[in-house]
Amino acid sequence: MRETFVSVGAVLTGGSAVVALRVEGFGGDLVLIGAESEVPYERPPLSKKYLRGEATFEDMLVRPPNFYSGKGIQTRLGIRATKVDLEGKVVELAGGNRVPYDKALIATGGRNRRPPIKGLDLEGVYDLRTVSDADRIRSQVAPGRKVVIAGMGFIGSEVAASQCMLGMEVSVIARSRLPLDRVLGEKIASVIESVHRDQGVEMVFEDAVEACEGSGRVERVISSWLGWALSPSPRLWPAQRSWLRTASSSMSTAARVSRGSD
Repeated sequence: MRETFVSVGAVLTGGSAVVALRVEGFGGDLVLIGAESEVPYERPPLSKKYLRGEATFEDMLVRPPNFYSGKGIQTRLGIRATKVDLEGKVVELAGGNRVPYDKALIATGGRNRRPPIKGLDLEGVYDLRTVSDADRIRSQVAPGRKVVIAGMGFIGSEVAASQCMLGMEVSVIARSRLPLDRVLGEKIASVIESVHRDQGVEMVFEDAVEACEGSGRVERVISSWLGWALSPSPRLWPAQRSWLRTASSSMSTAARVSRGSD
């Protein structure tokens, strides 16, 4: 009897797993289930080369689209798995379909955090996790436009650098003392800060986003300490907002990008 291996999650980890199984000689059924409609791809370029237009989506693919059908790998893309029945060995999909399995890999990755911050639903406030997210951000890029990035971890730092290279006026609000200081240490973080400032990035540290404001579209990103006004004026003008500092979850780009694995 043929064995069925199912990957729940169809980006880098899930895609690489089913490809490796088939290439290494697994002769059973392979099923790839993913909420995104695209075939498996690598996420790291989304904040770098892809965001800057230096790489195409095809450059990021784990394998070309026709590889999967050619190797007998069944793809269920654009469909969300809602439950994995461990006792019955069945994956339940949105819409009611069920996929039986003998072995399963859970490779759904993480989700972007959605802190309870007012105004995240305004037009012009973006997450960055998928290629569709990156496309939405790319569509808004133009030299001289202003962007506020919340968070200065790996993704925030990369997006800040990319947007700056594209001629955007970039400001950052971050809870950390320095970019990536908890990961790389203060000495290296200080170097990274200097590089960003030399490229014209305005940075406010030990602060957090309190709200995004605007009439239908984001016009201002308000921090706990400073208010940053995105307006048609030549630059961003910080204005004192409050002496009360609040603890709020950090975000990242345009006003929000948070890090998620595939």
